[in-house]
Amino acid sequence: MSSSGPPCGLTSGHRRRFDESLDKVEQYVREITWPLDDFRTLLFKRIKTQCDRLGATPPSPSRGLPPEGLHRSYFDLLFVPQMTWGEKEQYTYRILYTLAYERPRWAIQLCKLAQASALEDRRDRIRRDNIDEVWAEYGVKRIKDLVAEHKHQCADVEELLNAFRGCDRLLSRDNLFSLIRNRILNHLTPHLIDPGKPTQNAFIESFNGSFRDECLNTSWFMSLEDARRIIEEWRLDYNEVRPHSSLGGKTPAEYAAAASAAEETAA
Repeated sequence: MSSSGPPCGLTSGHRRRFDESLDKVEQYVREITWPLDDFRTLLFKRIKTQCDRLGATPPSPSRGLPPEGLHRSYFDLLFVPQMTWGEKEQYTYRILYTLAYERPRWAIQLCKLAQASALEDRRDRIRRDNIDEVWAEYGVKRIKDLVAEHKHQCADVEELLNAFRGCDRLLSRDNLFSLIRNRILNHLTPHLIDPGKPTQNAFIESFNGSFRDECLNTSWFMSLEDARRIIEEWRLDYNEVRPHSSLGGKTPAEYAAAASAAEETAA
């Protein structure tokens, strides 16, 4: 976000709180992104898990390889080793890192869509044009993921996202405040949980309990990167591996996919 000085009309106290808020936003953006090495490792684990289920192994021996070489041997089962990006060839996982905005679960969504495209084209591996073909659908799913992630915090999160459609990626402070005032504050009504009433949001309270008991209380985080890795592995297990009795024995991912398919059929 570019800066052109404090917004017009703010007092010194408002300016201080405004700068503190910007610092929190920048901290949040840093915390939801993953370093490339951790991203590659997590993507490798997901691909290897699927390969083990299907009995697929790399064509060349993978034992004794350094981590990056081992990862690439499995990536090569799913993707062509390199793709043209800009004016030069890049390793595919680096391109996925960029297209997923450094978030592993978005990379996995993109991989699933591109894989379906490659299978439909009867290809043995994913190529660049498979990614191009599903780019629009991937964008829709990415927005749905953001909405699902933050709906418990803000009932109007989808409207908030739509308010920024068509905007420049970099905004001055004045332009950002003008956009928030004209497109958001004048159109949305806040919905807040009453103080001391956590049961008004019982679903997230239940999730918080599971997260605390099964992950936070049983893990020792050695660094921020280690915490990101452990928490993401728990999240993937919670959403995509473990069946939930409240969802009829389905994982949340399976339940969401079935619900989405039902909505599309009804439409």
